[in-house]
Amino acid sequence: NLTGASLSSSALGHASLANSNLTRASLGSADLSNTDASGANFTQARMANANLINTNLRSANLTNANLDSTKLFGADLTGALITGAIFTISDISLAQLQSTASYQAGNLRGISLDGIKMIGWDFHGQDLTSANLVGSPLTDADFRGANISNVRLESVNLVDAETIYNQWTVFRSISPADQARMTYHESPLGDMDANDVLDIADVDLLMKVIRLQADSLLGWLFPMFNVSNDADVDTADLGMWVHDLKHTWFGDANLDGGFNSSDLVIIFQAGEYEDDVENNSTWATGDWNADGDFTTSDLVVAFQDGGYEQGPRAALSAVPEPNGLLSLLIGLMGLLLRARPGPRAARTSLCTNL
Repeated sequence: NLTGASLSSSALGHASLANSNLTRASLGSADLSNTDASGANFTQARMANANLINTNLRSANLTNANLDSTKLFGADLTGALITGAIFTISDISLAQLQSTASYQAGNLRGISLDGIKMIGWDFHGQDLTSANLVGSPLTDADFRGANISNVRLESVNLVDAETIYNQWTVFRSISPADQARMTYHESPLGDMDANDVLDIADVDLLMKVIRLQADSLLGWLFPMFNVSNDADVDTADLGMWVHDLKHTWFGDANLDGGFNSSDLVIIFQAGEYEDDVENNSTWATGDWNADGDFTTSDLVVAFQDGGYEQGPRAALSAVPEPNGLLSLLIGLMGLLLRARPGPRAARTSLCTNL
């Protein structure tokens, strides 16, 4: 298990990494040429400037991996998952892209292909929601039947009535006739991934943007993330998303509309409370203040919000203040959990009895 391993600039050429777990590993500028990494899990791995020439990545999981400026000549991506992966200024080819499981399934959501010459590439029927295609020549690229919501394109001319775009799609150059041929579908406020539902994926993406404040994540989509319509994308936007758009409470881990003991069971069973892995937590595993980790601070945020065992937020005429019992509860939880030296499984017993 190489989860979170620091392997930047390592010489791993010709090594065997088949089926290895390299989730969130640091592999920037590493030499992975001629390596067997078939079936390996590179989810959220940082692989910018890595040498992947002739690397076997068959059936590898590259979801949300950063492959910025990687060398991919001869790499085998057959059956690989690449949703949300960053291929900025890499030398990925159309044949490599088409061989992936994600392309075959029509799911290229969130992929970044900016700076790549894609003249005549076939994106027919692909879901490209939130894809980054900035700076990519796209003359005669086929977008018929594609979903290009939240996408910024340099130019596009092969479209039809089944090509979908929304209010966040930006066309740098398009004729009025081509735009008129497409179907406009407006996304709800707070729907960050344009699937018409406000769900955990949306709040996770918003928190990631708040935490990183990266231009690559904001860019032309700043107004979409800035749901509070002020000068910044920050925790004020998170609060508005939770309270005013989703109509729920901080602490509602499963977004079922209420914050109760079942949410505490969920987050403690995930086992990420004050662990040693940085930025590994999500809304569903206890990160409620957008810092990427589940700590006592998140419990403070949730209980101070006043929704514990209050039922759905929309059903209340006034938001209750946290009472002394809940304040005491959160203090005890922090103290007891820190005091437990045993395995993570033992930690869940505390919340199970709430």
